Amino acid sequence: MKKIRIVIALAVLLGIFLVVYKKIDESKRQDVYQGYLEATKIKISSQASGTIISFPVKEGDVISKNKIIAIIEGDKLQTKRQQSLLQIRSMALNLDSTRAQIEQISAQLSFQKDTLTKTSKLLAQGAATKQNNDDLKTQVTILQAKLEEANSRYAMIRNDREQLLSGLSLLDLQIKDTIIRSPQDGTILNKYYEQGEVIQPGMVLVDLADLRSLDARIYLPLARIPAIKIGQAVRIKTDGLKESLKGKITWIASEAEFTPKTILTKETRTTLVYAVKVTVDNPEGKLKMGMPVEVSLDPPKG
Repeated sequence: MKKIRIVIALAVLLGIFLVVYKKIDESKRQDVYQGYLEATKIKISSQASGTIISFPVKEGDVISKNKIIAIIEGDKLQTKRQQSLLQIRSMALNLDSTRAQIEQISAQLSFQKDTLTKTSKLLAQGAATKQNNDDLKTQVTILQAKLEEANSRYAMIRNDREQLLSGLSLLDLQIKDTIIRSPQDGTILNKYYEQGEVIQPGMVLVDLADLRSLDARIYLPLARIPAIKIGQAVRIKTDGLKESLKGKITWIASEAEFTPKTILTKETRTTLVYAVKVTVDNPEGKLKMGMPVEVSLDPPKG
């Protein structure tokens, strides 16, 4: 009988221990949140149309900023550019020629005006004929008309030349667009076309992401928000790595949302939570996109 009482007492103590242990374990884990690693993807598209004549990158390549990703055939644009240059040079010669004509006509007009002024004075004194004076007036009128015509022609040629120069600048931009470069350091995640294929403006060539740091989005209840801040250090744990990694909070949502269905049970889906982004450095590339992680808000050790 005494042995039965001892067994019962031990069973009760064991039950109490298990309940307390469970509560302690839950309290220890109440600041641990689940998430998945992700990176910001950049879709690099072409602004030019034509055949891809070079596409040297492949999926998984780590590339640096300004690295050439692809080259689009641009021979037609180059030919058009050469034609525009020839037209511009021809117009420059026309401008020089017209400017010389304007200077010549202006000199003649100035001389004829001076002569007319002197002749008019002589006519008043009876030392010149009216016919001579009228002829000079006619010459002045003709030269003024020629000067106006030359000035108009000069303005028209200069306007046409400016339009060609503007078109040349546009051509230069279009030619530049045939060489697609990386806007940042990163890793090629997806490649959608191959060399020899024809593309149109706006078509995405590759997806690029900088995997030297990754983000994990977790969801915290309102009660935990006042205790956290941007820049706060956290611990991150994932399967396959024995040691925990250091991360930091880089973004906290300004508005609450309902708990995403994928992370909690049906009973807790209606709970309002705040999205929080945690960033972890990944210089050695051990972490991969899509990895599930546990984020602990306890400060990292060391």
